[in-house]
Amino acid sequence: MNGYVSGRGTFTEIRAYINHQPRGYYSFPFTSGQSQQGRDPLLLYRDLTVVNLDSVGSRRPYAPNAYVFDPAPPSPFPETPKCTPPANYQYDEERDDVRLDEQSNIFTLLPIATEVPGQASRFDYVPVVGEIAVSAAGQPCQSLKSERTLNSVLGTPAFTNNYLLWAIIDPSAGVYRVGEVGSLTDRYLADGTPNPRYSRGQTVQKWGWVGQYYLAYIDGGYIPTQPVTVPVPVGNRTLQVQTAKMATQSLYVPDRVLMDGPSCGSAGTVCPAGQVCASDRCRRPHRARRRNAEGKKVPRRLSRLNLTTAIRIGPSSFHRTVFAHQGFESESHQGVR
Repeated sequence: MNGYVSGRGTFTEIRAYINHQPRGYYSFPFTSGQSQQGRDPLLLYRDLTVVNLDSVGSRRPYAPNAYVFDPAPPSPFPETPKCTPPANYQYDEERDDVRLDEQSNIFTLLPIATEVPGQASRFDYVPVVGEIAVSAAGQPCQSLKSERTLNSVLGTPAFTNNYLLWAIIDPSAGVYRVGEVGSLTDRYLADGTPNPRYSRGQTVQKWGWVGQYYLAYIDGGYIPTQPVTVPVPVGNRTLQVQTAKMATQSLYVPDRVLMDGPSCGSAGTVCPAGQVCASDRCRRPHRARRRNAEGKKVPRRLSRLNLTTAIRIGPSSFHRTVFAHQGFESESHQGVR
């Protein structure tokens, strides 16, 4: 990434499964500041006076405010917008720069990068914001575009003690689900019909405001946290700082691939992981019931089928922090590969 050239990047989901159901997630690695030795990368600070203390370090995860309009937990978005659109308004993708039938959320801080001409940007961006819930009821849609304007109209509402994984991205970057393709050469199939997997990469990201400028972000939903008290040494005394710590879940990663799934039948169909080939059909392994010479039932045993499976799953040997929301997971790593 380089702030001196236009964006050309993409964000593509990584395939995963949750309770046997296919899902995807976007990966957001821990920053170098979060990964420094002796620092807990899961701690969140909202008080800049604490973040800037030398004993804590200016690279601590700082969660700036984000004004969230009419959230409906577990979703941070309303079921229907509460703002007032123009009379007889219908959104037109070709005509309208922004939707005038909804109120976009407001950020208060952009990722801060160190820019050097000819070099990739360096930054310590943590895609976490602190939620301040507000209502757009009675307000013209998209009339609030900055924290300053919002405070003058709605006052200074309080922090809800909720955190959101909202990753600000380059507005020109395409965002794709698992299996989608975005190259113009993939727009049509060989027979000339539209490719159902083709996407322009513009449906996943959300849009918001910061200082009256429009921005794009990926929504990772609410982050589960637990309140903690952290001792922070300052001179010859120690401050007890109230903050939050992000909760994690286990992420199981294939530690090795044994072989491809078994080829089955005359067509050479490859069986899915966990299935076997029996009588030219892909099947799940099952236990066969048999009888002895006297016709009595004997204990079950595995049937004599080809038990070759495509992959072996085991707990990973490294730690990952995963945030799951609405059909995909957003992941951050601590020194991972």
